[in-house]
Amino acid sequence: EPIGEGRWQLHNEMAHHLQADERQRDQGTYEKVHRWGFAYFDGPLEGLEAKAIQADDAERLQRALRHARAIQPAAEWAAWLVKRLDQLGRGTIWQPLLAVAEKGVQEAAKALGKNDPAIAGLLDRQATLLQEIARYEEAEPLFRRALAIDEASYGKDHPDVARDLNNLAWLLQVTNRLGEAEPLIRRALAIDEASYGNDHPEVATKLNNLAQLLKATNRLAEAEPLFCRALAIDEASYGNDHPEVSTKLNNLAQLLQATNRLAEAEP
Repeated sequence: EPIGEGRWQLHNEMAHHLQADERQRDQGTYEKVHRWGFAYFDGPLEGLEAKAIQADDAERLQRALRHARAIQPAAEWAAWLVKRLDQLGRGTIWQPLLAVAEKGVQEAAKALGKNDPAIAGLLDRQATLLQEIARYEEAEPLFRRALAIDEASYGKDHPDVARDLNNLAWLLQVTNRLGEAEPLIRRALAIDEASYGNDHPEVATKLNNLAQLLKATNRLAEAEPLFCRALAIDEASYGNDHPEVSTKLNNLAQLLQATNRLAEAEP
């Protein structure tokens, strides 16, 4: 197949047959090739900041996944893929990442079974990407499936369950189902406080999301101390100049505007 001026690549089917043959004849070389390929494609993604993420990075991730599946146990490459999807999802390349997430879910389910806890993290990432591109009806059942898997795997008070509750609650907020969302986010907050203590960044995230919900239902007096507490946690955790601190400052400032305290909001 031509891929440019004077450049050709093997058709996928031919490549798969050659790899299968090489695996039978020389397992050591087969593994070395895939380790090299994984490092080659995944290496540039390690530590990549959100502002530097480009569409080509989704293609790198897809190619790295092919190599990872050849040499790593399914639970291992699934955990790696969740980490990369979370990292690259902080950019704006959601649509190309979605194809990688879908492939990851399919392949992990084949290898591990559809109810393995490794699947829950991939479903969560797939649903989050769908939400970013406003495909809410497709995202919701994936969030709910991830929650069910984690509750069955770990019990109802595990941090991964809190993650699932938080993300489902956020989708319900976005789709204006605030009454359904509130008990979920309160439950997620309680799990994280019990798991991590009261001053952990995950607690700050849940406090912020609950405060946003309370603000949306015009319960501003209840929301303000939660915004303040979330801000204090993130400043203590990250320092004063972190993007998470910026988010919390902005949200608190908006609440102060809503209560006509403009002089407090401006700085």
